[in-house]
Amino acid sequence: MTRPEDLLQPIKEQNSPLQITEPKIKQYISKKLDLQVEDLAFTRFPNGIVNDVFKIDCITSRGSRSFVLKFCSDRFDGQKNLREFQILKNMEKINLPVPEILFFDASRTSWNRDVICWRYVDGIPLSELINTRDDACYSIIDQLQQVLKKLHAKTKTAHFGISIDEKERQKERHDSYFAFVFKLVFDKMPRLQELQFPIEPFRDFFLRVKESFNEISLDHALCHRDVTPLNVIVHPKTHEILAILDWEFAWYSHPTLDIASTYYRLSNYWQDLADYFKKDYDDMPLLPLYILRRGLLTCSTYFYKQNDMSRLNVEFNKLKTLLLRLEKDACT
Repeated sequence: MTRPEDLLQPIKEQNSPLQITEPKIKQYISKKLDLQVEDLAFTRFPNGIVNDVFKIDCITSRGSRSFVLKFCSDRFDGQKNLREFQILKNMEKINLPVPEILFFDASRTSWNRDVICWRYVDGIPLSELINTRDDACYSIIDQLQQVLKKLHAKTKTAHFGISIDEKERQKERHDSYFAFVFKLVFDKMPRLQELQFPIEPFRDFFLRVKESFNEISLDHALCHRDVTPLNVIVHPKTHEILAILDWEFAWYSHPTLDIASTYYRLSNYWQDLADYFKKDYDDMPLLPLYILRRGLLTCSTYFYKQNDMSRLNVEFNKLKTLLLRLEKDACT
């Protein structure tokens, strides 16, 4: 079983190659969806880093249809792919905005990967509106807060694609959690001092938050863990949230993790919007720690997986600014 922490460890560097051809996809779609496909075109989504994701536009005997085929990465435990499919099906049952899932294929007979197929959501990513500084983004953030609230409330007592035993194992005991973060900072980041990261202020701030952590109820719920503006699809005119995409790293944890991760992702695009999102959660004692954790995980990605030192410097500078800001807020 793959734990979130394991994603920081060395993994297979590349996916197995895919042999994607129009006739092969046409035959595959026709068989899996029981459609008579007359014509077909496919385009690859450019922002897929871990998986290979394609939009499939079909002309069928029943009219035009558009689907998404996600060829799941084979760099991780295959159970992750099944878990994503099960979670998405269960999200439909509680009326959360997710794509309509059509099938999951783990046979690997047509392709050398697991495949998840869903109906294409005809909208635009929130990131497009953010890039134009559209004021509609604020109302979308209001909707997003309600989506996360419903997700966390509805999944506290159900397993939603994760077995009960596994759910219990994945509840983070705070002692091991803090040990993990300390290890990440002081063992796995040997260049901290070279990058002039303020280690001592971080240690002091970290310990203060850890102290308050002991007094807090650790009610866990299903967390998406990757709510980025690219994964929030909205209607281009009404700005209604149509779907939240990419549930592959969904995991049971403290709901604050989702709030912190979403804030950190938003701050990469538009700090004012991120602050607007965060203001309703400022009374969460764990929020500063989880925000720092998100930043450290982002840094570890560029340090270990991509060896992108220029981006690592950018992320560390952001993290240092964030730490000073959080310290200032904690003192007021």
